[in-house]
Parts: sequence; structure tokens; C-alpha cells
Amino acid sequence: MEALAGLMVRHASVIEAFCRCYVDRDAAQDATQETFVRVLQRCHTMRRGNAFKPWLYAIARNVCVSMLRRQRVRATLPLEAVTILTDPPDEAVAQKERRRAALREVDRLPRAYRDVVIMCFLLDFTCEQAGAVLGVKAGAVRVRLHRAIRRLRESLAKSGMLP
Repeated sequence: MEALAGLMVRHASVIEAFCRCYVDRDAAQDATQETFVRVLQRCHTMRRGNAFKPWLYAIARNVCVSMLRRQRVRATLPLEAVTILTDPPDEAVAQKERRRAALREVDRLPRAYRDVVIMCFLLDFTCEQAGAVLGVKAGAVRVRLHRAIRRLRESLAKSGMLP
């Protein structure tokens, strides 16, 4: 129980922010708690030598997807929490607005593309780690990233944010 408490202190805020990419604020709090309950229940299934972070995020994602299936809910501002975590405090106002506009475009991507962009660019996962969370191979993550970037470039160019 002490180890679980330590993990919660260390990871709860980022897991909640990650869950906010899928569900609203209240549901994200519930999903975070459920994630750590499942970590406790399934800690024996984690293989020695495997990275903890992808395993934890896979559990969190599965909890959120299950909640969405049951409740059919989605966050009203799904990237708000991730934006708060990733905004450097000394960033200029214009730069913050461009960043938020780009995140709004990320939010419009299909879920498969959106998930890999969030994991690889905002949460700094490797393609292998993102693949482990999503249950796909690293190559599939790379393909999705490539397609997501192409779509983002097109939509940002149409909106005048790219030359």
C-alpha cells in the first residue's frame, strides 16, 4: 500500500491530465482512481524489465475507453489539461495562442491519430511506448504520426497559421 501511495503521488496528476484527453473533469478524476485500483489489482501481471510508464498509461486509457463506452461522454475541452502541463510559464502570449490553436487542431483529428500525437509529442512517449499503450506495433504508431502531421499541416495552412 505504501508503494501504491508513492506511485499515486508521483503519477496521479499526469494520469488525470491524460484522462482529460478522453473524458470530462469529473470522469477523469474517477478514471484516475480506477486506474490506480487496477494497478494494485494487476501489479502481478507486469513483467520484470518492462517499463512501468507505458503499462500505467495503457491501464488509464483502457479505463477511459471503458467509461466512454458505458457513458458515451467526451471532454468538452479535452486538451485543456495537457495544455496546462505543457505550457512553459515564460512563453509569450502570441506563442501560447498559436500553441493552443494547434492543440485545437489536434483535438479535431480522428482518435487514432490524436492518441499518438498526444502520447508522442505532448507526453514524450517513444513510438514503442505509445504502441504498448495502444496495443499496436511501433510501425503503426509511426504511420499514424506521419498521417496526423500531414493532416495538421493541411488544416493549419488552411487556417493561415502556416505559410
